[in-house]
Amino acid sequence: MNRSLYPLTFIFTLLTSIFNFNMHAEMVLGYAAKTAPVYITRVVFPATVKNIPTICGYYKGYSLKFNSNYCVLPEDQIRTYFPLVITQEVQQIAEGKNVKYLERIPNKPCKLFHIRHTDDKKWSIELELEKTLPLRLPAEALILLMNPDHIDSLKKSDESADTDESSVLLPSIIIKPTITAQQLTAQSTDSLLAAFDSKSVHRPVKEAILQQGSVVLSMRTGG
Repeated sequence: MNRSLYPLTFIFTLLTSIFNFNMHAEMVLGYAAKTAPVYITRVVFPATVKNIPTICGYYKGYSLKFNSNYCVLPEDQIRTYFPLVITQEVQQIAEGKNVKYLERIPNKPCKLFHIRHTDDKKWSIELELEKTLPLRLPAEALILLMNPDHIDSLKKSDESADTDESSVLLPSIIIKPTITAQQLTAQSTDSLLAAFDSKSVHRPVKEAILQQGSVVLSMRTGG
């Protein structure tokens, strides 16, 4: 073969391999070669609460930015499992100048929900028993700095009404109807005081993910 054709042959072989790999991934993994949807979490407050308080939270150590009571998770991979931690404060465990992981505070109430998206596109929710709560929080945890005693339940979203191929709405976090606006405001203030700088945990997340999510949120909320 003419040596001048070697580069072209190599490129053709490489492209063919990539194509075959993607096709194989589609057949074997089902979703591996697909684009990740926008994941959205939502907190539902009592109807008596007219002004939504500030919500502090983190996902994989990234600080979350809520649009009213909705928030886009900074996630660019397809996920089927979301550990949800609800507690009023967490602490950073560092090694030198680097934060290694986050821990719950033993003497503060905490709830850990295991949220899974099943093969039939339905949600399963499991509450971790208090006696088996880990001190070290999962690295991929969705953490909301809220009083867990204010949580009434997690409500599974209507898959047909609340989601499409480009977005996935996690089960809604329902606040007890008996919780007052004054209690929520006080909780919000405490959360802001307990918040930490997430830049010390992770590098800045890709802005494209959040920009895409902002568009989806605007369509959902009409904002």
